[in-house]
Amino acid sequence: MYIPVKEQETVIQIDRTGDIARVYSTDATMICKLDKKYERYQVHKQNRKIVGVEYRVDKRLLSWRSAPAVSHMTDEQKKAAGERLKKARQKKK
Repeated sequence: MYIPVKEQETVIQIDRTGDIARVYSTDATMICKLDKKYERYQVHKQNRKIVGVEYRVDKRLLSWRSAPAVSHMTDEQKKAAGERLKKARQKKK
């Protein structure tokens, strides 16, 4: 079963007295990200196709940030960072 993008969701359920957070997602992008970090607890299927995945995560691993990080760099700092990145990429090859 295909779930339209506008209807895909990720739900985080945290029990106040428990140590585990339940993360349920039908969003394919979020599932890929979560698969890289956590083991799947349960896979929900319909007509043999995955429609959702549930993860059980230690709630201490979840965090919320108050604001996105903003970097204020001068043109010189940007250029230096670019050079470092360029060297690191060349070193990888």
